[in-house]
Amino acid sequence: MHPEHFTHPSQAKTSASTTTQPPWNPIKELSPAHIEIIKQSVHGLAPTRIRYHMQRLGEKYSKTHIIRVLQSEKGRQYASLYSALHFGGMQKLVEVGSEYAPEAISHVLDIMRNPVTGERHRLAAADSIMDRVGPPKISRQENENRQPTMVVINLLPSQLSQFAMPQPTIEAEVVQLLDNPSSNDD
Repeated sequence: MHPEHFTHPSQAKTSASTTTQPPWNPIKELSPAHIEIIKQSVHGLAPTRIRYHMQRLGEKYSKTHIIRVLQSEKGRQYASLYSALHFGGMQKLVEVGSEYAPEAISHVLDIMRNPVTGERHRLAAADSIMDRVGPPKISRQENENRQPTMVVINLLPSQLSQFAMPQPTIEAEVVQLLDNPSSNDD
């Protein structure tokens, strides 16, 4: 097998090198060109086709470089994210992301509990945990208990008549009642 086909140097077995090296990552951060390479790969283009596509965009990459970008750790992670977003939508992306939630919470808790970590980092970690699993932020805000404010409105009689209901009209007949016989006569 030709050495160019190795994805990282630790795959090459040489007698001079007996120590194991961490996996080789050819890119520190994904550049816009690398992101475009990964997107084209997710869409199903072969590395040779990707090379021709990138040449049309003014970027010259070899097929080997494209393969290394696609096989790098960040390249695989971004391809997985883009693929989930492109083919499965947000629901699938959330399902895939939920698999990492326990590890993420554990990592944030480690940062929060580590006394060597800076105070602002521990507070940020605690705030992150509270945002995810704690009570809503509105209930965590400290509000001073204010007494209700009394509002006094002075109205003139002409203004009051706008709010007052018209006087009800009562229609009644006067009826003469009979005298009650007293019970003392019995």
